[in-house]
Amino acid sequence: MNPFFGEAYFNRGITKDQINDFLGSMSDLNKAIEIKQDYFDAYYWRGIVKSQLKDEGGALLDYNKAIDIKPDFADAYFKRARTKKTFDDIRGSIADYTKAIDINPNFANAYFERGLSKLLLGQQDSGCLDLSKAGELGLLEAYNSIKKYCN
Repeated sequence: MNPFFGEAYFNRGITKDQINDFLGSMSDLNKAIEIKQDYFDAYYWRGIVKSQLKDEGGALLDYNKAIDIKPDFADAYFKRARTKKTFDDIRGSIADYTKAIDINPNFANAYFERGLSKLLLGQQDSGCLDLSKAGELGLLEAYNSIKKYCN
């Protein structure tokens, strides 16, 4: 393997993550970032791995970096929103879900998670509308939540 080919380390890191070799994945992703400091995908994926390792603070930093490099990265906003929710930052989570939806208006999971977050804050009508939109976009699981929280 070419030691200066960051994409190879990135791809191997993803593969290692998928076989639950999180530390091996982390090592390869670190190397990819070392080779290419603006590798937003590597920061994003390393955030996912850190989250799997229960390092939510580290994951948040990596999602922040991915967004700094690529401000229109809807998936990074989505993952950062989920991470913020683990810190009980529900309002910050909603803001990130909203940003993900602004970038990708068909992001069903972002509508779903934003709807559940709004329900946590007592925003019944708005939360239920988001759940309904998630269902319309094909996320059938949203209808179970609508039955549970909106009827």
